[in-house]
Amino acid sequence: MKRNSIFWLLAWMLSGPAYCAPLKVYFLAGIHSHIPAETFAAVRKAIESGTGAKVFDHPFAGNFQENSLIVAFGVDGAKAAEKLDPSIPVLDIFIPARSYLAVGQTREGISAIYIDQPIERQLRFIRLALPQSSRVGVLLGPDSRSLLPGIRQSAEHAKLEIVPEELSDPANLFVRLRSLLSRCDVLLAVPDPLVYNGESISGILLTAYRHGIPLVGFSASYEKAGALLALYSTAEQIGTQAVEFILDYVRTGKMPPPAYPVYFTVGVNRYVARSMGMDMPDESMLEEKMSREVP
Repeated sequence: MKRNSIFWLLAWMLSGPAYCAPLKVYFLAGIHSHIPAETFAAVRKAIESGTGAKVFDHPFAGNFQENSLIVAFGVDGAKAAEKLDPSIPVLDIFIPARSYLAVGQTREGISAIYIDQPIERQLRFIRLALPQSSRVGVLLGPDSRSLLPGIRQSAEHAKLEIVPEELSDPANLFVRLRSLLSRCDVLLAVPDPLVYNGESISGILLTAYRHGIPLVGFSASYEKAGALLALYSTAEQIGTQAVEFILDYVRTGKMPPPAYPVYFTVGVNRYVARSMGMDMPDESMLEEKMSREVP
């Protein structure tokens, strides 16, 4: 299809007979948001180029124009969106699934693209990247311990054993961590602010490295900081999926159901792999195998 044809198709979808004005997308983040500026820029570029909609920063007076949609960033953004006009649809992005369940289900018209990867995908990643590792350690805090039954169920399908350790007092973090590392082959980082935070991550990575246990992180920053492996979705990938959500909303008048990221990236820290004496497969090969394989 020619570019002009695509442009006019998008224009018709975004200002067609069901709507009297073109769609306007408003970005919303909480006052204490730590979302990087480049993340906002990447998502803005994806939405504007992928839908033709105009993207605005959130009006602090709360006065939204006709035919608006809010894209809320992170947990703080989702909470702020809850206080706004309930007739305006909201798409929460960069929000953990468990946080959305607590924040996003209080009214209709709200959906989400989670920041975390589905556990089935994470375990499949471990199985493909580290085929000799069968015991997967997980260090769980108050926010994540409820995930254990689901993690164990998924591990059975992946033919992996989950080795859990729970943490309730941050003062005991490294005692619990060393105990866990003595019983597992690989450490899977499960997002929990008590366990994995800016103050603890460097110590966790160093302790795992000294024990010879590879760590699988959930963001590019983990790979850069010293995790052997990382599985995550980039801002561009979340933006691409947000475009699909918005176009679906324009077409149907309803927000799609919440979903985990469709698009993802795998990262391998080659320096750590060499230091640990591990021969790791190529990232593109891993992504291709993960895309082909059925969970």
